Amino acid sequence: MCTVNNEWMTIKQVCEELAINRSTMDMWRRLKTAPEFIRLPNASLRTRRSTFNAWLDRREVV
Repeated sequence: MCTVNNEWMTIKQVCEELAINRSTMDMWRRLKTAPEFIRLPNASLRTRRSTFNAWLDRREVV
C-alpha cells in the first residue's frame, strides 16, 4: 500500500507542481540538479513524493 507521502509522481506532475516547462526539468536533469527519478520498463519516469519533498527542502533559502 502506498502512503500519500510515498506516492509516485510523474515528471509531468512534478513540472505542474513547480509551474515549469518540461524543457526546464530536462535541463535540470542533465545538470544533475533535479530530484532523483527512476525509469520504468516502459521508459516513463517517476519519483516518490517524499524524494521530491526532500529535494525541495534542500533548496529552501533561509
